[in-house]
Amino acid sequence: MSTPIRREIQIRFRLDPKSGQPIGQPLSGKNVDQSDENSIDSVNFVFGTTDACGCDGGKPRGGECAVCRESVCVDCFEKSRCRFCRKPLCPEHAIFVVKDDGSDIPLCDRCSRAFTRKRTARKLVQGLLAPFVTFDEESDA
Repeated sequence: MSTPIRREIQIRFRLDPKSGQPIGQPLSGKNVDQSDENSIDSVNFVFGTTDACGCDGGKPRGGECAVCRESVCVDCFEKSRCRFCRKPLCPEHAIFVVKDDGSDIPLCDRCSRAFTRKRTARKLVQGLLAPFVTFDEESDA
């Protein structure tokens, strides 16, 4: 059985946006022990960190989600930013809407509802006027 001599740990703290309480995330540590054979053993350990997007914490930080305040890597940050109001979102809070051309665009909750209302109203009007008017194909956004 080894006897602990010294322990070091690095912890990153952030505030929980809902409760305001600090949340600790261990990043790395070091443990120095004296073994049964009287040798001094040093063990370094690194915890795997992940961002809210699920990517490993080694990627550069792109920003934080406007909804949950979680950190998002730079790659996912640009892919999930709202295309209309440019609100920063994590992939969990981005709503991906499929346009008529088949591509999907990330939107925030408010812009998603407005986009859906506008598209529904346009299709309804086109359906009602279809017997009388010919419409050109237009893209959604």
